[in-house]
Amino acid sequence: MKDKQTETKIAFYSSIAIIVLLIFLSLTSCKSKIQTIETHSTDTIYKSEVIKIDKPQLNKIFLDNICDSLGNLRPFKITYGTK
Repeated sequence: MKDKQTETKIAFYSSIAIIVLLIFLSLTSCKSKIQTIETHSTDTIYKSEVIKIDKPQLNKIFLDNICDSLGNLRPFKITYGTK
């Protein structure tokens, strides 16, 4: 048989080992877990405005007989826009 002092030492060290193990497990289990969350989204912009481009009102000017009998330029009048 083992003597009483050896048995108490074994019980003491085993209880300390169990306490240290429980403290270690409790500290490591409360550690925050790292989670990586990736989100992918696409944004679509719809534009419903129609842009209408008109041709200019005046593309060409044709002037017949722009000079008078003396060779001077006759006065003429141009109005821009629609009639």
